[in-house]
Order: sequence, then structure tokens, then C-alpha cells
Amino acid sequence: MAVGVAAVLSLALVLVHLAAGGGDFAPRGTGDPCGREVRVEGETDLITTAERIGFVALDSAACDLGVSRERLLLSVAGEADLDVDKDRRNDAFRNGLREAIDQEAQAGRLGGTEAGLLRTAVDLLPVDALLDQVFRR
Repeated sequence: MAVGVAAVLSLALVLVHLAAGGGDFAPRGTGDPCGREVRVEGETDLITTAERIGFVALDSAACDLGVSRERLLLSVAGEADLDVDKDRRNDAFRNGLREAIDQEAQAGRLGGTEAGLLRTAVDLLPVDALLDQVFRR
């Protein structure tokens, strides 16, 4: 008896789902990295500032390379191929990091000294080494 009731309820659930348009489900496409506004909760703590810098840099690099942020991230993690040479990808990331640092400084979430030190690090450190550390390849 209980199995019969469970089967009827399961069937009813499927029918209600289909009646509500569940059969027409299509996943959302990826967002445009060139027009995306990065929102990370929190204002001035180190973790949220680092998250914002990472997201802005990733969006900026993806926009520069003409790919989605998700595809670029998969490429950096070694899961996809972008058909972009490493130097161009690294330049796009470096420019994205500079842009992100500038945005944080303009918003008052990074002081002038902090921003200057980060800009110097971005200019001097190899982007490949940073990406390797982030993705532990």
C-alpha cells in the first residue's frame, strides 16, 4: 500500500513539474565578462578584497581575450583549451589585476601604499607562477 501511495505521489510531482514548464528548462548562458559587475559581500576585510580583485581580474582578462570567465577559468585549470598563447593570456591577467587593484584603491578599500605594493608585485612577479599556486597544477 505504501509503495503504491509513493508511486502515485511521485507521478503527481512529475506531472506538476511538467505543467509548470519544467520540460522547457534550459540552462542559463554564461554572462558577458565585459559588462559584469562584481559583487562580493563585505567591504574592507582582506578576504573580500582579495575575492573582488580575483573576480575583476578574471572578468577583465576574459573580456580582453574574448571568452567567458568560466571558459578562461577552465583553461587556466587545465580543463579546456583557449587557442590563445600563454604570453597573451598572462598579459590579459596582468592587466586585469592592475585594473582590479585600481578599482579597489578608488573605492577606498585599499590604501595608497597597499595598492602601490600590489601593483609592483603584479609588474614583477610571473603570472604563470601565481596561477600555478592558485590552481596547484
